[in-house]
Amino acid sequence: MLTAWVVANTGGPPQVYAGRSMTDAHAHLTITSREFDIVMTECRTTFHKFNVPELEMEELMSLLESYRTRIVHSVPLA
Repeated sequence: MLTAWVVANTGGPPQVYAGRSMTDAHAHLTITSREFDIVMTECRTTFHKFNVPELEMEELMSLLESYRTRIVHSVPLA
């Protein structure tokens, strides 16, 4: 789903991504900010591996970062 989302959000055909909203898709997962950071690191590593140009990579990383508040839903410790 991430690949389809990236395609739809970087100029590809929007009908490729048929998933739920980021908030709906991730709310039940209690993803922490640390876990989000790990995924961001993996994305950056992958973009480097496939020689994505720096400008495009930074634009995509900024777009991904903009979704942090919709994806990170960690449950506070009791």
